[in-house]
Amino acid sequence: MHWADVIAKDIASKCDKPLIATGISPSGEIHVGSLREAITGESVRSALEALGKDVKLIYLVDDFDPLRKRYEFLPEEYEKYVNMPLSDIPCPCGKHKSYAHHYVEPFINAMKACDVRC
Repeated sequence: MHWADVIAKDIASKCDKPLIATGISPSGEIHVGSLREAITGESVRSALEALGKDVKLIYLVDDFDPLRKRYEFLPEEYEKYVNMPLSDIPCPCGKHKSYAHHYVEPFINAMKACDVRC
């Protein structure tokens, strides 16, 4: 039995309409840990659906999370944005609505390509 099936069985025995919530903070390049968040939620959601449960998956992108520091990959001018919400910081390349959108857009596109509903 797959680990997601074990978790789904446990949840299904306790809840008729499960809600799964997971997410990331888009503070930089999205990495394998971010992928893990999406795949874990999607795997459990899929297993619950297979058990006939009406399950909802919420994938949160915390764009109100603050920029914790000026990362090495950012220009020095980004020092002034430390502790500001990622949604209020300008896009590094100038093509996106915000710093958060700059890093989230490729991640969402990758999830769609992998058929992960997030």
